[in-house]
Amino acid sequence: MKSGIRIENAKALHQQITNTVVHGCLGWGFSVQYSSNVFVQDSYFINSFQIGVAVFGSQNVTLDRIVVGDTATRPNSVGHGLRDKESCVSICSFFGPDSACKDVKVSNSIAGGCMESGFVVPGHDCGESDS
Repeated sequence: MKSGIRIENAKALHQQITNTVVHGCLGWGFSVQYSSNVFVQDSYFINSFQIGVAVFGSQNVTLDRIVVGDTATRPNSVGHGLRDKESCVSICSFFGPDSACKDVKVSNSIAGGCMESGFVVPGHDCGESDS
């Protein structure tokens, strides 16, 4: 879970990342872990391993106009025929259901060139679109 940019346990203040390019990470491109009030806009996360952008255990996170691409399989990652979870963007889903992850918004964003999937985001029950 090493990341080019990692926001972890940041709950007291507002965190903002804008007009940023993260390229060539040896781990994830960007992660928000157990944090609140994070705003990311007009930023690119290119050429990382396993996950481009991940949010888990966090609240009030906005990702707007981000581009995530070219995530690759970790070299010598797991072995024994097992596979890593891989995607460009993983929202509240990497470790399974995440009840602590709330009010995360992704808009106007692009994911491409990812090993398994572009966006992995949990859905909601029919008729509960406000959840």
